[in-house]
Amino acid sequence: MAYELCVPDLPVVTCAAAPPCKKPAVPVPDFGGRTVTAVAGDTRRACAEPHPQERPVKSAPSLPPPWFERLMPGPTDDIGPRLQQDPVLKYQLQHPTLSVAFYEQLRAERLEKKKTGEEYRCRPFLVTLENMRRLTAHILADRHFEEPLTDKERAAFVVLEGYIRQMRVLGAPYKRTIKLAVLMTAVLEIVTVRHVIDDPDTRVPARLWEESRLSTFGFYGIRGAGDKKVLIDAGQMPLETVLSCRWGELNPAGVLDENRELFDFLCLGSALTDWLDNERLFLYPSFEPLDPGDFARFGHVPVYPLGMMTRY
Repeated sequence: MAYELCVPDLPVVTCAAAPPCKKPAVPVPDFGGRTVTAVAGDTRRACAEPHPQERPVKSAPSLPPPWFERLMPGPTDDIGPRLQQDPVLKYQLQHPTLSVAFYEQLRAERLEKKKTGEEYRCRPFLVTLENMRRLTAHILADRHFEEPLTDKERAAFVVLEGYIRQMRVLGAPYKRTIKLAVLMTAVLEIVTVRHVIDDPDTRVPARLWEESRLSTFGFYGIRGAGDKKVLIDAGQMPLETVLSCRWGELNPAGVLDENRELFDFLCLGSALTDWLDNERLFLYPSFEPLDPGDFARFGHVPVYPLGMMTRY
């Protein structure tokens, strides 16, 4: 699989000669190690004055994980604490006043791209893609699971690694990055079921099953005569099928095989496609740990996190 590594010419957000800003300013990370202050409603320029890296509100102490999470075995080496923090989801969107202007700026950029027929790139997703890259490399180095990956599992993560590289080069296309995040979550779920849930040596506590605190993906596929819809257990799901089929047109590589389709899993399916097309709301895949207080602070803007995690 080959990709054209041609980095697009993305504009640098500066304007040393700009007149004083009169509109509310929004702290916008440029993902290059600094933060600039963008003018709400004006997507063409930003004030040159750096915005200090500080939290807009004091975060309450994190709640301890529930008992069933503490009972679940963890990765051999959990890379979660070493992932990049997401400043937009954790701070910018939680600001009590400037978060709305920040959201409006993102939406204006998205609508402008729709008018011109261009693909909308959501630059905050570059943090998510970097974390996806780190986790994939960690798994390929056999540092995530107790047992090494099988050849097919390794091949699947190499494919994901190529997709992630492509999305980063393209500047994080909004829809395709979300589709890739869902695809990576599905592949990781399958491999985790095989290495942890279905492996008797991992000693998953029986109490998790007995009290219905443990569940896995259920894939729906078409099998047999009459195009019968059947539920396929995650542990039995072929990775090559997940990577090559249409599954509700959510595959970031497009339609690769029209004769094989996983059109639903869990509660998603066509609903996710509808959400992707809704310009008012933003789906936001992220590894950022969130607690109820975080959701309360950004609940006034239509941004919906799609949680990703490194733990089992």
